[in-house]
Amino acid sequence: MPVEITILSGQQQGRRIEVAGSAFEVGDLPTDAVCFDSVADPEMKGRRASLRVEDGAWRIRSTGDSPIIVNHDLVERGLDLRSGDIVRMSESGPDFAFTLINQLSAIPIANLEAAQPAVSALAPTATEPSQEVEFEAKGQHSSFKMSMTIVTALVAILCVLVFAVMFGDPKDSDVAELPLPTLTEVAVLIAEEGKEFIWQPRALETDGVEELSFVLSGNRPEGMTLDRKTGEVRWTPTEQQAPGEYQFQLNLHAADDSRQRKLVATIVCQAMEINQAPTLNSNPVQTLDLLQRDSLDVTLNATDSDLPTQSLKFQLGADAPSDMLIDVSTGRVTWTPNRDFANKLVTVTVIVTDDGNPAQTALGELRVSVIESGPWDIAADEVRQSLYLVGVQSTNSKTMLPLGTACAINADTLLTSATVATGLQEGRERGWKVVAIRSTMLHDFQTHVLQITDLMAHVGSVASEDMEQQLFFDLGLLKVNGRFETSCQLATAESLSAFAAEPQPLACIGFGIDGGLLARFDLPEAELKRVDLYSMIALPGEEVATVAAPPLLQLSGEVSNNPFGSPIILRDGSVVGIYAIRADLPKDAELQHVHYAPVVTLVSGWLAGEGQSHWIEPKPAQATPATRASK
Repeated sequence: MPVEITILSGQQQGRRIEVAGSAFEVGDLPTDAVCFDSVADPEMKGRRASLRVEDGAWRIRSTGDSPIIVNHDLVERGLDLRSGDIVRMSESGPDFAFTLINQLSAIPIANLEAAQPAVSALAPTATEPSQEVEFEAKGQHSSFKMSMTIVTALVAILCVLVFAVMFGDPKDSDVAELPLPTLTEVAVLIAEEGKEFIWQPRALETDGVEELSFVLSGNRPEGMTLDRKTGEVRWTPTEQQAPGEYQFQLNLHAADDSRQRKLVATIVCQAMEINQAPTLNSNPVQTLDLLQRDSLDVTLNATDSDLPTQSLKFQLGADAPSDMLIDVSTGRVTWTPNRDFANKLVTVTVIVTDDGNPAQTALGELRVSVIESGPWDIAADEVRQSLYLVGVQSTNSKTMLPLGTACAINADTLLTSATVATGLQEGRERGWKVVAIRSTMLHDFQTHVLQITDLMAHVGSVASEDMEQQLFFDLGLLKVNGRFETSCQLATAESLSAFAAEPQPLACIGFGIDGGLLARFDLPEAELKRVDLYSMIALPGEEVATVAAPPLLQLSGEVSNNPFGSPIILRDGSVVGIYAIRADLPKDAELQHVHYAPVVTLVSGWLAGEGQSHWIEPKPAQATPATRASK
C-alpha cells in the first residue's frame, strides 16, 4: 500500500516522497523515511511520528515529546489516516500531505522546494533498493528502486524522443540553438486561501543567451501574476477560488515573439479552503424600563464569508442572566429583567460558531441598560391603567369639558369625590352627556369614551352644609355603561391601621384642571405629585388615637392645580384616599398649602355590600369645587 508524502511547509516545502512497505518514521533522524533537519526546521526538535498499516489502514502515532496535529486535531494515542489528510508536526509546522497511491512512479516526479523548486533533469539515477523511493531535483541526481532501473531508463529515453518530435524546432530556427529544458515537469504546488503564494523556478543555464522571458498559459487562475524575467509566480487565492485545482504551463521563449516557445513545466496548483471565522455585528445598547415592564427582544446579526456559506450557531456566555434565552439558530435573544437589575448596565458575552472543519468562533457583546425611576413611578404606572378623566359633553360637540379625575375600583364603577359627582349631575341636568375616558386612551377620545349612567355621593357630604363635615364624606361613585379592563386596589383596614400608627409618604396622581371648573383642553397628562401627611383628623368629638384609621387626611406639599377626585396612593399603589380640596393655612403656619383627602373606608364597605343606603344621587345645589375652593 504505497503512499506519497508532499511536504507543504518548512525548509523542504514542495518536496515529494513515495514510500513502499507497511511502516515508516517521520522525524529529524537521517534514518527516517521522511527526515526534517532540526537545524533548518527547529520546530522538529523532539517531535516524531510513526506511520504503520494496522487492520488494513494506515495509522499515525506521536512517538516524540509532544503530540502532532492531523487536520487541526491533536493526536496522542493514534489516529487512522485518510488519503488527503494534512499532518502538522508542531503548531507552527512543518506540514505534509498524506496521499495513498496505486503504484510507485516509473519516472520520478521532481520535488519542488519552497523558494526555488528545481527543474527536473533528463535522466534519473537508480539507487540501492529500500522500503522507500525518494526523488530530489538537486543538480542531476535522483534515486528510486533498483528493480525499476531498466524500465525507468527505457521510459526516460522514450520521453526524450517523444518530446523532441513534439517540441523540437526546425534546424533553420535560431531558437533551436537555445539550451532550453526538454522534459515536461509536473509540479504540485499548495496555496492557501487568503495567503499570498510565491513560486519561482530555478535559474536556467542558457549559455550566455540573453533576453529570455517566461509566459503562463493554460488554466491560469484569475489574479495570478508572473515576472516575465525571473519566472516568479505570485497568487493570493480568493474565497471564490478555493478549494480548487488549476493546471497551467510555464513557457520560455526568446525576445523575438515569432520564435517557437518551449514548455518548461506543467504546473498543478491546488488552492486549499481555509475556514474563516464568522463576523458578529455589533448591536446598540438596548434600554429597558422597568416602569414600562419592557422586555428584551433582539436578534443578533452575524455573517460568514466562506463559500458556500456555513451554518452559524449562537450561544450566550456564562455572564448572561439565568433567565435570558437565545435561539441557537436565529440568534434571537429574549429577556424580562426584574428589579435586581434596576439602574444597571448588563453586559453579556455572545458567541457565534460556524460548522466548518475546524469550526471557527467569534465573540461579541450585548449590552442592556435597565432603568427604574423609583417605586413611586412603578406604583403610579399601575394606578394609571385604571385612571379616568371625567367630564361633560354637549350633544353637538366632539370635545369634552373635564371636571375631575376618577379611578376604577371594580368592573363598572369609578371612585371620585362627591364634589366631582355633584358637578357632573349639574351638567346632566343642563342636557349634557356625562362621560369618562381612560388616561391611556386620550389620544383617541371618540373611540374609547364611556358614558356614565349613574351618579352617587355619600349622604354625609350631600346632606351637610358644614364645610368641615362635607370633607369627611367627600366621596362619589360613578357607574358606566361598559366594563373596565383593570381596577385599583383600595387600602385594606390593616394597611390603614399600620399607616395611622406609622405614617409613610403618599402621592397624588390625577389630572390638573387649570383655569377653572370647565377649562377645555385636548390631551391632558396625569401627573404624579408626592405629598406628605400633615395631620390626621377624626370626626367631631373623637380623638385620632382612639380610631382604627383616620377618616380625614391633611396632606402637605404642592399638587397639580384642582385635581378633584384624584386617588391618594401608598407606596405600594393601593388607594388610601380621594383628593377633595386645597386650603391655605394661617400665615404663621410652617406650611403654606394643605390638601384634604377623605379615607376610602366607607367605599370598602360599599364594595362589601355594606351601607348601600348611605349613597344617594348628588344635588346640583351642592357647592361646586370652584365655590368650595373660594371659601
